[in-house]
Amino acid sequence: MKFKQRFHLFLGRYPLLGRAFRSQWVALLGILVMVWVLYQFIGVFQGAYDLEKEFSTAEVKKNLFEKRNQELTQSLQKFDNPEFLEREAKDRLNLKNPGEEVAVIVPEQQSTSSPATGKGFWGRIKDWFHF
Repeated sequence: MKFKQRFHLFLGRYPLLGRAFRSQWVALLGILVMVWVLYQFIGVFQGAYDLEKEFSTAEVKKNLFEKRNQELTQSLQKFDNPEFLEREAKDRLNLKNPGEEVAVIVPEQQSTSSPATGKGFWGRIKDWFHF
């Protein structure tokens, strides 16, 4: 016996069920249920994608923090060296050892006045028109 024949025998025994399977409302309800299930699956997959993206962002931040931690550790190790401490004290605090002479070189100050200064109003007008 084929499936279709067996299915019709089954529906023949239960007439209300047979009418329900032939109803358009049941078909519409079935389509709506399938759409809802599909929507739920899409939501689950979207949530998984968002979590994966958040995880990769957190991993990148973790790598940056580890790199910064290594840099700070190396910086702290420099302060264990007394020669480094002495050089930093001299540079930042302008300290010197007893008997040491310090020479300070001051750069020349550049003139802040504009070339039109002292020419007056009409001199600046002439310069503007290139006379």
